Amino acid sequence: MSTTCDLTLDYAAPAELVWTMWLDDAFLQAKGENTAQSTHIIDQTGEQTILTITRVINEGIPAIARTFLGESITLVETQTWGHPVDGVRNATVGLTVRNAPATVTGTISLNPIATGTLVSIHFDIKVAVPLFGATAESVIKEQLERFIRAEQVIGNAWLASHQ
Repeated sequence: MSTTCDLTLDYAAPAELVWTMWLDDAFLQAKGENTAQSTHIIDQTGEQTILTITRVINEGIPAIARTFLGESITLVETQTWGHPVDGVRNATVGLTVRNAPATVTGTISLNPIATGTLVSIHFDIKVAVPLFGATAESVIKEQLERFIRAEQVIGNAWLASHQ
């Protein structure tokens, strides 16, 4: 089995500005400072843009999850973006949890809407640990939701200073 995570971010800004924000060093650094210790690499080659974000989570890990995830969780997220089609930009996402039998796969879409941009996020979380897998999936889902909620606030602040 796996756990799914579906969330949306709603920005009152054009999709191209949201895309510019998505790859902006200051935005990515603010996300890291406000969510978890993180680093990022942007690789723009040909038809694709690959954004790799590494996060280290040291807080909020329940004791039962620490037994198989460790004292800290290192998440390595890779977003592979294509060029926009009719204004919509899509990415596939792969996320691994270092030193744990856990994977997250999914998609992100930046969709222009009348009031700005809707970012749709879908993740499938899978932890292959008998008896405790569902608990670990829940912990990972909670952390991802926390990051995404913080991203909305950070994104709104970035956009307010760039419009």
